[in-house]
Amino acid sequence: MLDARDWLLERTKRPALRLLHQTTDGEALLVRLYLEAERHAERAAPWEPMLASAPGWLAAWLDHHRAEERRHAALFAARLQALTGHGDGAGRGFDVVSRRKLTALHRLVVRSAPRFGAGALVPALAVAWRMEEMGVRVFARHVDVLAAARPDAPLLPVLREVLTDERRHARACHRSVERLVGDDDDERIALSALVRRIDRIERRLGVLGALLLLATGGLLWLRARL
Repeated sequence: MLDARDWLLERTKRPALRLLHQTTDGEALLVRLYLEAERHAERAAPWEPMLASAPGWLAAWLDHHRAEERRHAALFAARLQALTGHGDGAGRGFDVVSRRKLTALHRLVVRSAPRFGAGALVPALAVAWRMEEMGVRVFARHVDVLAAARPDAPLLPVLREVLTDERRHARACHRSVERLVGDDDDERIALSALVRRIDRIERRLGVLGALLLLATGGLLWLRARL
């Protein structure tokens, strides 16, 4: 059963997506958000230094993961090029809500690191796991909305391809966290508490982001008709 925030998120995000797809600028906004998210995932900032201590098996997977995120970024950049004539989104960066979320998550990683034998690797990968799960929900929702409204939309096959990869990434992140924590009871308790805090941050700021998207979609729709 959805809690109140999840219910509000679903009731806000779906109409926001439908509204944003009414204008070229609206779709371009969504594609820019996805492009920046994929670029951030590929860079692994701001916890890149923490991942430098990764064991060989994890470093190899991270390299593969980053290659796929670069491919996703290229797909979104190509769609943005088709929409606007500019495919890089240079200078846009994250919106204020996403920046606040990343700052809160980075602080949580730093604070949680001493609780685990593998140090910051565990909370950094836990954040990656939960963000990949969030990405799965975002892309699955977008595919569902767009397939119902515009099944021939050029963005739809891109979203489906990225969704397939993100589901695999989420499973891999989860397995990596489990392997690093092992059977240590104290670390498992700490991990459960950490995941709850990550999810609270995501839900709290996710609703605000959804409301901003809905408002922006409405403004773009009105501007296109004036």
